[in-house]
Amino acid sequence: MRNFKKNHLIVIVIFALLLCSFAKVTYAKEAAFYVSTDGNDKWSGTLDSPNAAKTDGPFATLARARDAVRKLKESGQTKDITVLIRGGRYYLRETVVFGLKDSAEKGHTITYASYPGEEAILSSGVQIEGWKELGRDVPQDLPEMAKTTFG
Repeated sequence: MRNFKKNHLIVIVIFALLLCSFAKVTYAKEAAFYVSTDGNDKWSGTLDSPNAAKTDGPFATLARARDAVRKLKESGQTKDITVLIRGGRYYLRETVVFGLKDSAEKGHTITYASYPGEEAILSSGVQIEGWKELGRDVPQDLPEMAKTTFG
């Protein structure tokens, strides 16, 4: 009975190793781009973080990644394409538009996702800085609505 369990365990380990090696082969068949808050749209976008010399690394914007995917498709790319967005908050200055030309070819996929284990937040809100608390001393030249709201 003990040998039977041991043999099953060996088979499971071998199967897991084969599965892992298959996953690596499958991933190698994909083209990947990366976006990061410390990226640069002049870089290749093919590294998940800036290199030591700060000469290459991820893109800074989703729009730049989308354009790289479009260019790759135009070159006749026949692989699945993945864009991984590193964790952080991305303030969008304008709407990022995806259309039919951003669709994958038949039998392939184009995926935009957060980097594994990280949370990417896309925001179109405008960050307002320089607020000052006035307390109860509301200036008298404010419109009536502002006086009732703040006063």
